[in-house]
Amino acid sequence: MKEQEYVIFDLDGTLVDAFPTMVHACRQVMSRHGRKADATLSFFEPYRESTPQLLLAAVAEVCDMELALFKEEFDEEYGKLPTDGTTAIPSVLGIMQREREKGMGVIVLTNKRQYIAERVCEDVIGHGVVDYVIGRRDTRPVKPSTEILTRLQEHGIQRERCIWYYGDTGIDRVCAELIGVRYTDIRKEKTIIRNNPITPQRGNETSA
Repeated sequence: MKEQEYVIFDLDGTLVDAFPTMVHACRQVMSRHGRKADATLSFFEPYRESTPQLLLAAVAEVCDMELALFKEEFDEEYGKLPTDGTTAIPSVLGIMQREREKGMGVIVLTNKRQYIAERVCEDVIGHGVVDYVIGRRDTRPVKPSTEILTRLQEHGIQRERCIWYYGDTGIDRVCAELIGVRYTDIRKEKTIIRNNPITPQRGNETSA
């Protein structure tokens, strides 16, 4: 019997638009640190099309906080919020549906906290649609690092059984290279074929 094969999807910016919910959480933290006056629409709007990391770094700087400390407060606020402000991106959900119809399993890989990512997948993408969610367990980003391979193995998945990766940032492309799969940038609709995985390197890792 053929082993189950999988496609991997990034979450924010690929499967869902979480920008309004992220802004709400950022505003809560900014208000707590006396920067409510800076939490304007004009401040946040330039980050709508950027990575979550750039948005959080900008807000941390305004709040004069270390990024890791800011993320802890952000995660706390984000985790309290309903997912009403997070919406699915229909075109990518269509890709996911077609992959499932072909018999592929679905993995979501994200630097969101694990419990938050699971809730978003359940509430926004749908019950039982995603087979496995791999998210951040602590302050350390899972993307792009060798932890991705460890977490896959925890689910009994060898990277050779992962066929494709859909994302929207350079970090996603690096993740695809680490795993050794084909990568599609959903913003550029460009597919990059990677026949062999690159040797994972730890060090200057950036979250997305």
